[in-house]
Formats: sequence, C-alpha cells, structure tokens
Amino acid sequence: SFCTLLARKSQTSHMAAPPLRIYGHWVSQPTRAVLWTLRMKGVEHEFVRKDPTAGDGDKDDYLALFPTGLFPGMVDGDLRVSEGPAILTYLAETRGW
Repeated sequence: SFCTLLARKSQTSHMAAPPLRIYGHWVSQPTRAVLWTLRMKGVEHEFVRKDPTAGDGDKDDYLALFPTGLFPGMVDGDLRVSEGPAILTYLAETRGW
C-alpha cells in the first residue's frame, strides 16, 4: 500500500529521528483521535498546539508544512501527513497495529 511505501522511506530516518510531532488543537475531533491513539499505544510524541480559531491553519509556517491547512498534521522524520484518517492509517500500517 501507499503507506507501506512511505514507511519504508522513513524507516531509515528513524534511527536518530525526533519523536512524532502532532500539530493540532483539542477542539478538533480528528486531532483528539490521533492523540488518544498515540497515548493508548504508548507512542512517544510531541504535541504542537495550533489554534484554528486564531487562524493558525492559514499561517505561512503551518502551510509550509501542510499546504492544505487542515488539522491535525503529523511530522515523522522527513515525512509529513495531514488529516486524521490518513495519519491513523499511516501509524497503523507502519507500526503493525
């Protein structure tokens, strides 16, 4: 699958890679779903709070990472994925859940 191909690419960078970074806000149900899953599975991650009500999804720094401006966003090494279902699929396929 597409996620498996992405995982192969990113596995080589996992050696010294920082933990997953999740960008989002508690008001976003997809962000909560991703964070809940990571916590339940015991996956180390960093949460970067971005407030959609303050227009954070439209700011240049966020759009540079996630051109759609949607929440949540995930950075895993050099891989960036946005939207909750895509992030959850990536995590499940790359971690064998």
